[in-house]
Amino acid sequence: MLAITLILLLTKVYSSLSYEKLNCDCGIESVDSKIVNGTEATPNNYRWMAGISGRNLQNVFCGGTLINNRYILTAGHCFTDVDPSNVRIILGAHDLTKLQNASIYTADKIIVHEKYEPNSSHQRYDIALIRLNRNVTFTNNIGPVCLPPRNMKRSFGSFKVIGWGSLGEGKETSTRLMEVIVRERPLNVCQKLLTDSRITIDHICAGDSTYDSCSGDSGGPLMSKIRGRVYIVGLVSWGVECGHKSYPGVYTRVSSYGMWIYQNSREALYCNNQAFHNKSSG
Repeated sequence: MLAITLILLLTKVYSSLSYEKLNCDCGIESVDSKIVNGTEATPNNYRWMAGISGRNLQNVFCGGTLINNRYILTAGHCFTDVDPSNVRIILGAHDLTKLQNASIYTADKIIVHEKYEPNSSHQRYDIALIRLNRNVTFTNNIGPVCLPPRNMKRSFGSFKVIGWGSLGEGKETSTRLMEVIVRERPLNVCQKLLTDSRITIDHICAGDSTYDSCSGDSGGPLMSKIRGRVYIVGLVSWGVECGHKSYPGVYTRVSSYGMWIYQNSREALYCNNQAFHNKSSG
């Protein structure tokens, strides 16, 4: 009887470890394979996408990204004049009118970059972390994105952006998660178009007159697929209008803040993202 009990116990532990190994995998989409002129995303394909709302869960005011089993990465400006006790984080959602199968969290702590200046427009350091009130259980619909190596400054050509934001300048927000591909713009071109020398190597510029992020998409992920895994390379930060030919969107470059992210979330479980930990500090 003791031998049988031990075998059953070991089987249970092994199954649990296998499950964790299967689901603790960063940047894996569920399906193999504010947004302007985008298309509806495949439901729950982007397992890391988080909606940030108030107590009214359908009123998502920013996007965020699950980066480990406890923290959401988003933009610092999302929390200007926001009461942290009212913040709700939604994971595993697609249609905000149908949240029966989504997981809802409160914010245990909101960490905005210490150099972020909320009263300054077009600012740097527009990045924040939300520590959730409990650990996240990874499932087929909920899992972390991969973080890029620290200080990675490579060009990508194009990216994908997702969010529930406005469908255009002055238009209503979407209740369903949307996605769009945006073209990267050189920083020097971006500086001239936006007449803003404060756009630095710590930013990424992307978008054109047809495709863009918009209000309500703030803090959401700018993503690139590298060797079959999805990486978050930027955060929706700011822009002038939406989808304007002269005004590309400006994104916080995630790799510039690698050390800051890790130092403020080091107790969390990161999934097979060794490049993030092993590179030089950012």
